[in-house]
Amino acid sequence: YLEVGSFDSSGPTDGNSVYAIGDVGYMTAGSTFYTFDLSSHSGSRTQKASKALAGTGNEIVVVNNKAYIAVNSASTQLQIIDVSNPDSLPTPVNISVDGQGGRNISVNQTATRAYLATAVSGSQREFFIIDVDPASPSYQNTLGSYNTDGMDPKGVAVVTSNKAVIVGT
Repeated sequence: YLEVGSFDSSGPTDGNSVYAIGDVGYMTAGSTFYTFDLSSHSGSRTQKASKALAGTGNEIVVVNNKAYIAVNSASTQLQIIDVSNPDSLPTPVNISVDGQGGRNISVNQTATRAYLATAVSGSQREFFIIDVDPASPSYQNTLGSYNTDGMDPKGVAVVTSNKAVIVGT
């Protein structure tokens, strides 16, 4: 492979997750979320904006101009940032579930449901279905949850026929 470009965040922390759509890249490095320019086809990429997170951003998914970030925090496991203007990021929406730190996330194509996997717990569930539709009366609420029965989740994917696949150790 031939490197054609790079982005190095301004902080000392290495990247945790990356996502790209069009001319914008999205990255978490520790507890900071970054947007960066992908319009050039070579060389160092320019940072557009950054925003502090509630903890380490473990996974990013961007759907309909919103970045959904699984956050390793016991009090805020999901943060949503409007990225319609990647040069100026608003304060994130903070969502808490009755679980440990966020590990991985999947979001449906209509951006109405988020599927969040959290770290293993002996007394809490590890998989959550969350209403992320701002027009819904149950916005930010957990619609369902599942106990992985001792498995420590690392990833989640939503597949056809109303099924989710959770992987871990």
